[in-house]
Amino acid sequence: DEYLATSYCQTIRNRSLLRESHSHSEKEHVIKKAATASQATFTTAVFGRGTDFICNDAKLLAAGGVHVVQTFIAADLSEEKQIQGRTARQGKDGTYCMVLLGKDLQEFDIDPVEAGRKRPEELYDVLKCAIQQRGRKLSKVRQEQFQEAEKRDELTHAYFDALLNADAVLARQRFAELYHSLPVGRPKARRVGETPAGPEAGARVHFSGVIMNDYAEDSHFTKPYEEDAYGEYVGVGEYPNNELAFPNSIRFTFDSVAVDAGTRVTIFSKPNFEGEVLWDKVGPAIIVNEHWRSDPKYAPKYAPHVFRTWAEPLQSIFPPEVREWSCTNMHLWNTGSLRIEDGEAIPQRLKDTVPEYACLSNPTY
Repeated sequence: DEYLATSYCQTIRNRSLLRESHSHSEKEHVIKKAATASQATFTTAVFGRGTDFICNDAKLLAAGGVHVVQTFIAADLSEEKQIQGRTARQGKDGTYCMVLLGKDLQEFDIDPVEAGRKRPEELYDVLKCAIQQRGRKLSKVRQEQFQEAEKRDELTHAYFDALLNADAVLARQRFAELYHSLPVGRPKARRVGETPAGPEAGARVHFSGVIMNDYAEDSHFTKPYEEDAYGEYVGVGEYPNNELAFPNSIRFTFDSVAVDAGTRVTIFSKPNFEGEVLWDKVGPAIIVNEHWRSDPKYAPKYAPHVFRTWAEPLQSIFPPEVREWSCTNMHLWNTGSLRIEDGEAIPQRLKDTVPEYACLSNPTY
Protein backbone atom coordinates (compact mmCIF):
# COMPACT_ATOMS: atom_id res chain seq x y z
CA ASP A 1 0.00 0.00 0.00
CA GLU A 2 2.90 2.36 0.73
CA TYR A 3 4.34 1.81 -2.74
CA LEU A 4 0.95 2.14 -4.41
CA ALA A 5 0.61 5.62 -2.89
CA THR A 6 3.88 6.87 -4.43
CA SER A 7 3.99 9.24 -7.39
CA TYR A 8 6.08 6.69 -9.31
CA CYS A 9 3.35 4.09 -9.07
CA GLN A 10 0.79 6.64 -10.22
CA THR A 11 2.68 6.98 -13.51
CA ILE A 12 1.93 3.33 -14.35
CA ARG A 13 -1.22 3.74 -16.40
CA ASN A 14 -2.44 0.15 -16.76
CA ARG A 15 -1.99 -1.22 -13.26
CA SER A 16 -4.06 -3.73 -11.32
CA LEU A 17 -4.06 -5.11 -7.80
CA LEU A 18 -4.51 -8.79 -7.02
CA ARG A 19 -5.49 -9.14 -3.38
CA GLU A 20 -6.55 -12.06 -1.22
CA SER A 21 -9.63 -10.04 -0.20
CA HIS A 22 -10.98 -9.99 -3.76
CA SER A 23 -13.90 -12.20 -4.68
CA HIS A 24 -13.28 -15.29 -6.79
CA SER A 25 -14.59 -13.59 -9.93
CA GLU A 26 -12.49 -10.47 -9.30
CA LYS A 27 -9.36 -12.59 -8.94
CA GLU A 28 -10.09 -14.48 -12.15
CA HIS A 29 -10.55 -11.19 -14.01
CA VAL A 30 -7.27 -9.67 -12.73
CA ILE A 31 -5.30 -12.90 -13.36
CA LYS A 32 -6.57 -13.12 -16.93
CA LYS A 33 -5.81 -9.45 -17.61
CA ALA A 34 -2.31 -9.71 -16.04
CA ALA A 35 -0.89 -11.60 -19.03
CA THR A 36 -1.71 -8.90 -21.59
CA ALA A 37 0.50 -6.24 -23.17
CA SER A 38 1.21 -2.98 -21.27
CA GLN A 39 -0.40 -4.34 -18.08
CA ALA A 40 1.31 -4.21 -14.62
CA THR A 41 -0.18 -6.36 -11.87
CA PHE A 42 0.85 -5.99 -8.21
CA THR A 43 0.18 -8.88 -5.88
CA THR A 44 1.32 -10.66 -2.72
CA ALA A 45 3.43 -13.78 -2.24
CA VAL A 46 0.41 -16.05 -1.85
CA PHE A 47 -0.26 -15.80 -5.60
CA GLY A 48 3.30 -16.92 -6.33
CA ARG A 49 2.16 -20.53 -6.15
CA GLY A 50 -0.70 -22.19 -7.98
CA THR A 51 -1.77 -19.13 -10.01
CA ASP A 52 -1.92 -19.54 -13.81
CA PHE A 53 -0.91 -16.35 -15.61
CA ILE A 54 -1.38 -17.81 -19.11
CA CYS A 55 -0.44 -15.51 -21.96
CA ASN A 56 -2.39 -15.65 -25.22
CA ASP A 57 -1.61 -12.07 -26.23
CA ALA A 58 0.37 -12.15 -29.51
CA LYS A 59 1.80 -8.68 -28.93
CA LEU A 60 3.11 -9.61 -25.47
CA LEU A 61 4.51 -12.94 -26.68
CA ALA A 62 6.34 -11.15 -29.48
CA ALA A 63 7.91 -8.86 -26.86
CA GLY A 64 9.17 -11.79 -24.78
CA GLY A 65 6.12 -12.84 -22.76
CA VAL A 66 5.11 -12.25 -19.15
CA HIS A 67 7.82 -10.73 -16.94
CA VAL A 68 7.69 -11.63 -13.21
CA VAL A 69 9.45 -9.40 -10.66
CA GLN A 70 10.04 -10.93 -7.21
CA THR A 71 10.55 -8.27 -4.51
CA PHE A 72 11.36 -10.43 -1.48
CA ILE A 73 13.71 -13.29 -0.62
CA ALA A 74 11.92 -16.62 -0.61
CA ALA A 75 12.08 -18.84 2.46
CA ASP A 76 13.49 -21.66 0.36
CA LEU A 77 14.44 -22.34 -3.24
CA SER A 78 11.29 -24.38 -3.87
CA GLU A 79 9.15 -21.31 -3.16
CA GLU A 80 11.33 -19.30 -5.51
CA LYS A 81 10.86 -21.92 -8.24
CA GLN A 82 7.10 -21.64 -7.75
CA ILE A 83 7.29 -17.87 -8.29
CA GLN A 84 9.48 -18.28 -11.37
CA GLY A 85 6.88 -20.71 -12.68
CA ARG A 86 4.26 -17.97 -12.87
CA THR A 87 5.79 -16.99 -16.23
CA ALA A 88 6.60 -19.03 -19.36
CA ARG A 89 3.44 -21.08 -18.79
CA GLN A 90 2.61 -23.96 -21.14
CA GLY A 91 5.88 -23.70 -23.05
CA LYS A 92 5.52 -20.03 -23.93
CA ASP A 93 8.23 -17.38 -23.54
CA GLY A 94 8.61 -15.40 -20.34
CA THR A 95 11.19 -13.71 -18.11
CA TYR A 96 11.91 -13.28 -14.41
CA CYS A 97 14.05 -11.11 -12.12
CA MET A 98 14.42 -10.09 -8.48
CA VAL A 99 14.50 -6.54 -7.09
CA LEU A 100 15.46 -6.61 -3.40
CA LEU A 101 15.90 -4.14 -0.56
CA GLY A 102 19.30 -3.84 1.09
CA LYS A 103 17.76 -4.63 4.50
CA ASP A 104 16.43 -7.93 3.10
CA LEU A 105 19.93 -8.89 2.02
CA GLN A 106 21.27 -8.01 5.47
CA GLU A 107 18.84 -10.49 7.04
CA PHE A 108 20.75 -13.18 5.13
CA ASP A 109 24.14 -11.75 6.18
CA ILE A 110 24.79 -10.26 2.73
CA ASP A 111 26.38 -6.80 2.63
CA PRO A 112 24.23 -4.60 0.31
CA VAL A 113 27.24 -2.48 -0.69
CA GLU A 114 29.30 -5.53 -1.58
CA ALA A 115 26.29 -7.02 -3.34
CA GLY A 116 26.06 -3.94 -5.56
CA ARG A 117 29.56 -4.64 -6.88
CA LYS A 118 28.73 -8.16 -8.02
CA ARG A 119 27.39 -9.23 -11.37
CA PRO A 120 23.75 -10.43 -11.14
CA GLU A 121 24.75 -14.08 -11.70
CA GLU A 122 27.34 -13.89 -8.91
CA LEU A 123 24.94 -12.22 -6.52
CA TYR A 124 22.26 -14.81 -7.27
CA ASP A 125 24.72 -17.62 -6.47
CA VAL A 126 25.54 -15.92 -3.14
CA LEU A 127 21.85 -15.52 -2.39
CA LYS A 128 21.10 -19.18 -3.20
CA CYS A 129 23.86 -20.27 -0.86
CA ALA A 130 22.49 -18.02 1.89
CA ILE A 131 18.97 -19.45 1.45
CA GLN A 132 20.30 -23.01 1.52
CA GLN A 133 22.42 -22.26 4.59
CA ARG A 134 19.41 -20.87 6.44
CA GLY A 135 17.44 -23.93 5.37
CA ARG A 136 20.12 -26.22 6.80
CA LYS A 137 20.09 -24.28 10.06
CA LEU A 138 16.30 -24.54 10.23
CA SER A 139 16.52 -28.26 9.47
CA LYS A 140 19.03 -28.72 12.28
CA VAL A 141 16.76 -26.84 14.69
CA ARG A 142 13.82 -29.00 13.66
CA GLN A 143 15.86 -32.15 14.18
CA GLU A 144 16.89 -31.01 17.65
CA GLN A 145 13.28 -30.15 18.45
CA PHE A 146 12.20 -33.58 17.24
CA GLN A 147 14.76 -35.30 19.46
CA GLU A 148 13.65 -33.23 22.45
CA ALA A 149 10.02 -34.07 21.70
CA GLU A 150 10.86 -37.79 21.56
CA LYS A 151 12.55 -37.53 24.95
CA ARG A 152 9.52 -35.75 26.45
CA ASP A 153 7.23 -38.35 24.89
CA GLU A 154 9.15 -41.12 26.63
CA LEU A 155 9.01 -39.23 29.93
CA THR A 156 5.28 -38.64 29.50
CA HIS A 157 4.64 -42.35 28.98
CA ALA A 158 6.74 -43.16 32.03
CA TYR A 159 4.78 -40.62 34.09
CA PHE A 160 1.38 -42.03 33.05
CA ASP A 161 2.58 -45.59 33.56
CA ALA A 162 3.44 -44.68 37.14
CA LEU A 163 0.00 -43.12 37.60
CA LEU A 164 -1.74 -46.19 36.20
CA ASN A 165 0.28 -48.37 38.56
CA ALA A 166 -0.73 -46.15 41.50
CA ASP A 167 2.94 -45.54 42.33
CA ALA A 168 2.78 -42.04 43.81
CA VAL A 169 6.52 -41.82 44.59
CA LEU A 170 7.58 -42.82 41.09
CA ALA A 171 4.89 -40.61 39.53
CA ARG A 172 6.24 -37.54 41.37
CA GLN A 173 9.75 -38.42 40.25
CA ARG A 174 8.71 -38.89 36.62
CA PHE A 175 6.68 -35.68 36.70
CA ALA A 176 9.71 -33.74 37.98
CA GLU A 177 11.86 -35.19 35.19
CA LEU A 178 9.23 -34.31 32.62
CA TYR A 179 8.74 -30.79 33.91
CA HIS A 180 12.47 -30.02 33.91
CA SER A 181 12.74 -31.29 30.34
CA LEU A 182 10.23 -28.72 29.08
CA PRO A 183 11.59 -25.67 27.21
CA VAL A 184 9.11 -23.39 28.96
CA GLY A 185 8.07 -22.96 32.56
CA ARG A 186 6.08 -20.75 34.84
CA PRO A 187 5.34 -17.32 33.34
CA LYS A 188 7.17 -14.34 34.76
CA ALA A 189 5.25 -11.49 36.36
CA ARG A 190 5.56 -9.41 33.20
CA ARG A 191 2.54 -7.19 32.64
CA VAL A 192 1.11 -5.36 29.68
CA GLY A 193 2.70 -1.92 29.40
CA GLU A 194 6.17 -3.20 30.28
CA THR A 195 8.81 -4.62 27.94
CA PRO A 196 7.26 -7.59 26.04
CA ALA A 197 8.12 -10.95 27.56
CA GLY A 198 9.29 -14.10 25.84
CA PRO A 199 6.67 -16.77 25.08
CA GLU A 200 6.11 -19.22 27.93
CA ALA A 201 3.42 -21.71 28.95
CA GLY A 202 0.26 -19.82 29.87
CA ALA A 203 1.61 -16.68 28.19
CA ARG A 204 2.19 -17.24 24.49
CA VAL A 205 0.52 -16.81 21.15
CA HIS A 206 1.58 -18.59 17.94
CA PHE A 207 1.01 -16.55 14.77
CA SER A 208 1.40 -18.20 11.37
CA GLY A 209 1.20 -17.48 7.68
CA VAL A 210 -0.16 -20.99 7.05
CA ILE A 211 -2.98 -23.07 8.60
CA MET A 212 -2.85 -24.51 12.14
CA ASN A 213 -3.09 -28.29 12.06
CA ASP A 214 -1.89 -31.32 14.03
CA TYR A 215 0.88 -31.92 11.49
CA ALA A 216 3.18 -29.66 9.50
CA GLU A 217 3.37 -29.47 5.71
CA ASP A 218 5.59 -26.94 3.96
CA SER A 219 3.70 -23.89 2.68
CA HIS A 220 0.36 -25.29 3.89
CA PHE A 221 0.18 -26.34 7.56
CA THR A 222 1.95 -25.74 10.87
CA LYS A 223 1.62 -27.27 14.35
CA PRO A 224 0.89 -25.01 17.33
CA TYR A 225 4.02 -24.32 19.40
CA GLU A 226 6.42 -25.69 16.78
CA GLU A 227 8.52 -22.93 15.24
CA ASP A 228 9.05 -22.79 11.48
CA ALA A 229 9.74 -20.25 8.76
CA TYR A 230 6.05 -19.36 8.40
CA GLY A 231 5.39 -17.77 11.78
CA GLU A 232 6.59 -16.91 15.28
CA TYR A 233 5.69 -17.04 18.97
CA VAL A 234 4.81 -13.76 20.64
CA GLY A 235 4.87 -13.26 24.41
CA VAL A 236 3.01 -10.99 26.83
CA GLY A 237 3.15 -7.30 25.96
CA GLU A 238 1.78 -4.44 23.88
CA TYR A 239 2.66 -4.32 20.20
CA PRO A 240 1.59 -1.08 18.45
CA ASN A 241 2.44 -2.44 14.98
CA ASN A 242 1.47 -5.94 13.85
CA GLU A 243 4.04 -5.88 11.07
CA LEU A 244 6.75 -5.75 13.72
CA ALA A 245 5.04 -8.13 16.14
CA PHE A 246 4.69 -11.09 13.76
CA PRO A 247 6.53 -10.26 10.50
CA ASN A 248 7.04 -13.85 9.29
CA SER A 249 3.32 -14.57 9.50
CA ILE A 250 2.49 -11.43 7.54
CA ARG A 251 5.13 -12.22 4.97
CA PHE A 252 3.39 -15.56 4.37
CA THR A 253 -0.08 -13.93 4.31
CA PHE A 254 -1.19 -14.22 7.98
CA ASP A 255 -3.68 -17.09 8.13
CA SER A 256 -3.99 -18.50 11.66
CA VAL A 257 -3.38 -17.94 15.39
CA ALA A 258 -3.09 -20.36 18.30
CA VAL A 259 -3.67 -18.78 21.73
CA ASP A 260 -2.33 -20.62 24.77
CA ALA A 261 -4.51 -21.45 27.76
CA GLY A 262 -4.38 -18.63 30.32
CA THR A 263 -3.55 -16.07 27.63
CA ARG A 264 -5.69 -13.28 26.23
CA VAL A 265 -5.06 -11.74 22.80
CA THR A 266 -6.70 -8.61 21.41
CA ILE A 267 -6.09 -7.57 17.80
CA PHE A 268 -6.98 -4.04 16.68
CA SER A 269 -7.62 -2.88 13.11
CA LYS A 270 -5.29 0.14 13.38
CA PRO A 271 -1.84 0.79 14.86
CA ASN A 272 -1.43 1.98 18.45
CA PHE A 273 -4.47 0.02 19.72
CA GLU A 274 -6.97 2.11 17.80
CA GLY A 275 -9.82 1.25 15.47
CA GLU A 276 -12.08 -1.78 15.54
CA VAL A 277 -11.36 -4.80 17.74
CA LEU A 278 -10.95 -7.55 15.15
CA TRP A 279 -10.53 -10.41 17.62
CA ASP A 280 -10.55 -10.60 21.42
CA LYS A 281 -10.11 -14.09 22.80
CA VAL A 282 -8.92 -15.95 25.89
CA GLY A 283 -7.14 -19.22 25.13
CA PRO A 284 -7.13 -22.02 24.51
CA ALA A 285 -8.27 -20.87 21.09
CA ILE A 286 -7.41 -21.18 17.41
CA ILE A 287 -8.59 -18.94 14.61
CA VAL A 288 -8.16 -19.68 10.91
CA ASN A 289 -8.58 -17.26 8.02
CA GLU A 290 -12.07 -17.54 6.53
CA HIS A 291 -10.53 -16.83 3.12
CA TRP A 292 -9.55 -20.50 2.85
CA ARG A 293 -13.13 -21.59 3.53
CA SER A 294 -14.78 -19.21 1.07
CA ASP A 295 -12.41 -19.67 -1.89
CA PRO A 296 -13.64 -22.72 -3.86
CA LYS A 297 -10.15 -23.35 -5.24
CA TYR A 298 -8.55 -23.83 -1.82
CA ALA A 299 -11.41 -24.84 0.49
CA PRO A 300 -11.18 -28.59 -0.29
CA LYS A 301 -7.51 -28.56 0.74
CA TYR A 302 -7.78 -26.59 3.99
CA ALA A 303 -11.34 -26.51 5.34
CA PRO A 304 -11.64 -30.20 6.37
CA HIS A 305 -8.71 -29.87 8.78
CA VAL A 306 -10.07 -27.06 10.92
CA PHE A 307 -12.63 -29.01 12.99
CA ARG A 308 -11.55 -32.63 12.57
CA THR A 309 -10.14 -34.72 15.43
CA TRP A 310 -6.46 -33.91 15.96
CA ALA A 311 -3.71 -36.11 17.37
CA GLU A 312 -2.97 -35.79 21.07
CA PRO A 313 -2.02 -33.73 22.97
CA LEU A 314 -3.32 -31.04 20.57
CA GLN A 315 -6.82 -32.53 20.58
CA SER A 316 -7.00 -32.07 24.37
CA ILE A 317 -5.45 -28.60 24.35
CA PHE A 318 -7.40 -27.31 21.32
CA PRO A 319 -10.62 -29.38 20.97
CA PRO A 320 -12.87 -28.47 18.01
CA GLU A 321 -15.07 -26.21 20.15
CA VAL A 322 -12.20 -23.72 20.66
CA ARG A 323 -11.35 -23.52 16.94
CA GLU A 324 -13.08 -21.00 14.69
CA TRP A 325 -13.04 -19.27 11.32
CA SER A 326 -12.33 -15.54 11.29
CA CYS A 327 -15.22 -13.17 10.53
CA THR A 328 -13.15 -11.25 7.98
CA ASN A 329 -10.10 -11.93 5.82
CA MET A 330 -7.10 -12.03 8.17
CA HIS A 331 -4.83 -10.83 5.36
CA LEU A 332 -6.36 -7.42 6.07
CA TRP A 333 -5.33 -7.51 9.74
CA ASN A 334 -1.66 -6.87 8.92
CA THR A 335 -1.62 -3.15 9.58
CA GLY A 336 -3.23 -3.15 13.03
CA SER A 337 -1.85 -3.63 16.55
CA LEU A 338 -1.81 -6.29 19.23
CA ARG A 339 -2.10 -6.75 23.00
CA ILE A 340 -1.28 -10.03 24.79
CA GLU A 341 -2.03 -10.59 28.49
CA ASP A 342 -1.51 -13.53 30.83
CA GLY A 343 -3.04 -14.63 34.14
CA GLU A 344 -6.40 -15.69 32.70
CA ALA A 345 -8.23 -18.81 33.93
CA ILE A 346 -7.13 -22.21 32.61
CA PRO A 347 -9.41 -25.24 32.11
CA GLN A 348 -9.00 -27.59 35.07
CA ARG A 349 -8.75 -30.53 32.67
CA LEU A 350 -5.54 -29.07 31.23
CA LYS A 351 -3.96 -28.52 34.64
CA ASP A 352 -4.80 -32.12 35.47
CA THR A 353 -3.51 -33.70 32.26
CA VAL A 354 -0.86 -31.47 30.65
CA PRO A 355 2.33 -31.17 32.76
CA GLU A 356 3.38 -27.71 31.58
CA TYR A 357 0.13 -26.22 32.91
CA ALA A 358 0.15 -28.10 36.23
CA CYS A 359 2.61 -25.70 37.87
CA LEU A 360 0.82 -22.48 36.84
CA SER A 361 -0.92 -20.41 39.51
CA ASN A 362 -3.72 -19.24 37.19
CA PRO A 363 -7.31 -19.71 38.40
CA THR A 364 -9.16 -22.64 36.85
CA TYR A 365 -12.66 -23.36 35.55
